[in-house]
Amino acid sequence: MSGGHMHGNPAAAVDNVLTNAMRQATLYTERRWKELAQISTRTGRYARSITSTVHSSGHGGNVRITGTVGTSVNYAPYLEYGTGLYGPKHQLIRPKQARALRWPAGGRHTFNMRTFGYEGFKPGAGFRLTGQRRSGAAGAGARYAYAKYVRGIQPLHYGRRAAHDSQAHTRQLFHEAGRQLARVLGGAT
Repeated sequence: MSGGHMHGNPAAAVDNVLTNAMRQATLYTERRWKELAQISTRTGRYARSITSTVHSSGHGGNVRITGTVGTSVNYAPYLEYGTGLYGPKHQLIRPKQARALRWPAGGRHTFNMRTFGYEGFKPGAGFRLTGQRRSGAAGAGARYAYAKYVRGIQPLHYGRRAAHDSQAHTRQLFHEAGRQLARVLGGAT
C-alpha cells in the first residue's frame, strides 16, 4: 500500500479493519459491564466471568463479523432480569417443598466512608463467604434467617446498561473504521 491506495486483497483489508473495530467495541462493552458488576459483588465470580468474543465467517465480499459479550455463570439471568415480584414472573418467592425459606443470617455489605468505596461482603458469624456453615467451633455461631416468602431482587441490568453505555463509542469506532477503509481503498475521506 502506498499513497493511501490498496495493492493487496481489498476484501481482506475490509475484514481486518471491521474485525478490529468489533474487537475494540466488544472489549469496551466488556470493561463497562465488569465495572458495573463490581458495584455489588460478594466473591467477584460474576464480574470475572464476563468475556467477549469476535467471530468472522464467510469469505470474499460476503463476510459476517459478530461480537458477543456475555457471562457463563448460571445465576446471571437472575441478576440481570430480577427475581420474584421484580422478575419476569412477578410473583413472590415461596418454598416449593419446605415450610419456609432459609439462608445464612448476619451478613453485611461494607463501605469505606473515607473513600466512599465498596469493600465487599462480610459473612455472618459461623459462615464462609460462599454461605456455607463453618465446621467445628468456628461454625457454632452460625444462625439462619427464615421466611414464608420473599419479594426477590430487583433487576440490576448490568449487561443492558453496559450495552447502552457503549453505543456512542461503538458508533465512533465504526465511523472511524469507515474513514480508514476509505483511505486504505483509495476513496475519499
